[in-house]
Amino acid sequence: MLYLRLAWRNLWRNRRRTIITASAVFFAGFAVISMRMLQLGTYDLMVRNVVGSHEGFIQIHKKGYWEEQTLDNSFEMDESLIETVEGVSGVVGVSPRLSSFSLSSEGLHSRPVQVEGFDIDRESVMHFDKGVFSNQTPEGFGYPGDGVIIGSELADFLKVGIGDSIVFIGQGYHGQSAPALQPVTGIATLSNPILNKGTVFMDLAMSQYIYAADHRITALAIDIAPDEDLTELTEAIRSKVDTSVYEVMNWREMMPELVQTIQADSAGGILMAGILYIVISFSLLGTFIMLAAERKREYGMLIGLGMRRRQLMVVAFMEAFFMALLGSVAAIVITRPIGVYYHNHPIQLTGKAMDAMRDMGMDAAMQSSIDWSIPLVHSMGLLFLTLLISCYGLIVISRLKPVTAMRS
Repeated sequence: MLYLRLAWRNLWRNRRRTIITASAVFFAGFAVISMRMLQLGTYDLMVRNVVGSHEGFIQIHKKGYWEEQTLDNSFEMDESLIETVEGVSGVVGVSPRLSSFSLSSEGLHSRPVQVEGFDIDRESVMHFDKGVFSNQTPEGFGYPGDGVIIGSELADFLKVGIGDSIVFIGQGYHGQSAPALQPVTGIATLSNPILNKGTVFMDLAMSQYIYAADHRITALAIDIAPDEDLTELTEAIRSKVDTSVYEVMNWREMMPELVQTIQADSAGGILMAGILYIVISFSLLGTFIMLAAERKREYGMLIGLGMRRRQLMVVAFMEAFFMALLGSVAAIVITRPIGVYYHNHPIQLTGKAMDAMRDMGMDAAMQSSIDWSIPLVHSMGLLFLTLLISCYGLIVISRLKPVTAMRS
């Protein structure tokens, strides 16, 4: 306890020196934490936009469907299966889907699109407003859930608005013809650029009617709680379903190219963080060399008065610990509100950066992560690095000659 009190008082005998050393630690922590929060937050945004907003974090489909995604590999919608999966801890929602392809046309404009049939009352992934579909059915049609939602870029390409109709020509279940004329009841600006320009969302019952696939679906898209372990939850769901009939896949298994993209980019970020740590190390080393040189006479006088070197080394080490702790805590306190702000207000990219992100099917934005592990891990790393560098001062004390030091 005496050593702690001596170390703390020594810090404030020379406030300028303490503030300079703690500031060096703070700026180092601020740079590393900010960089990693922004990088990992952008990965989370990418996964949510590319995976969570469409395919689902976990998906159940008929065995063999993922290799050959056709309506012939669809399966009968089983309410008991949906209830079983919804009962698994960590599952937020289960959304039945019927996916197929069609040629959409309006006037002289046409484009191939993916048609997604989904139940708006059970949807937990797309989060569409339940009032976006029109409940009014054109007189004489009698179709269930008439109307489609399209992305804003598709609407611009086809030059259609709310109330206009789009012609669809596709192939239904077992090769049946699947023509349709559907009014546009909603235009949504989707964060995923691929969905925004090439996907049509349709009421599930309507899509089953058009594609002659009554009571059939191609997949169950599963939404999970944010903090759930994806691998463990996938295994938990697999244990609840008949894997001889159904296939349970998480987004990492369905989209290995996205995983590889994130890993490659993250490796670059880790390399940059490593380079930053090296620069920080030399900066801190210079600070502690200056600190040891300034206090050489003080150290020599204390040893000359009878203080043991071991005791002096303990006090000096505690001083370094306090300065490193002050800088690390300050870095966490300052970066936290900044991280929360940019988590709620992502940085929107423009120009060529925006085009490059959209070409890869990602939202042109950079979001900060609010995961506490990022500042805590890097603060602990910085604390350890600072204490390691502070050993220079301990080496100086161990080799110090009191008479020579007091004359310096």
